[in-house]
Amino acid sequence: MTRERKNTICATHDKSYRTFVCAHLLGARGASWYSAPPTEDNPWPDAWCEACHAAFKEEDEWNDRSVAAAALDAQLLCHHCYELHRSWNIPHAV
Repeated sequence: MTRERKNTICATHDKSYRTFVCAHLLGARGASWYSAPPTEDNPWPDAWCEACHAAFKEEDEWNDRSVAAAALDAQLLCHHCYELHRSWNIPHAV
């Protein structure tokens, strides 16, 4: 089954697919970028930074405690902005 991709309107790229990253990655350069591996079904998986990853590892999943510990503040990006931000950082597959 193919995952439905939802759209957003980006001020730079107009109509695009929506993605989510933690706020700590916005504008970051050379940071660790954690996400599930991109797939054909989900080429822009949710992404988070090293500090958020430590909270994720402590719980071994995203739940209320890991989200609170990470101070995870998910930010909406279009898929073009996501690819740009990912290119500035160091991807790590979870």
